[in-house]
Amino acid sequence: MTEFDYVKVYDPSMGGIFGASGGVIAVYTKKGRGYDFDSQGNKYATIRGYSPVIKFYSPRYATGVNLANPDYRKTLYWNPNIIFNKKMKEYVIRFYNNDLANRFKLVIEGLNSNGRLTHIEKIF
Repeated sequence: MTEFDYVKVYDPSMGGIFGASGGVIAVYTKKGRGYDFDSQGNKYATIRGYSPVIKFYSPRYATGVNLANPDYRKTLYWNPNIIFNKKMKEYVIRFYNNDLANRFKLVIEGLNSNGRLTHIEKIF
C-alpha cells in the first residue's frame, strides 16, 4: 500500500473516453513505480483479479461414498451461478448434511437488479 498514491474511480458514463464501456478504475503509484511499459512507451500495470471458479465438492451418498470417514465439512452447499429474475423467484436447494450440524447458517451474496451488492444471513 505504500506504493499507491491514490485510486480514482470513473463512473460508467466516463468509460467511453477511455475505451471501456463499463467504467474505469485508475490506480496511481508514487514515483511511477509498479508499471510496465508496452512497445509504444505507454505505462500499464497488471493487477490480479478474482480467482477462477473451482468446482465445489459435495459428497453424493446415493452413489456409495465411504461412510466410515466422518463428514466435517463447514460449507454444505455452494452455488455461484443462481440467477433470480421475474420468471425464477424460488430456488430449491438439496444437499447432504455433515456429521456435526444441527442448525444452519444461510448466506446469500450477489448483485440485485440495480447492480448493488446484496448480503443476507439467516440461521435456521
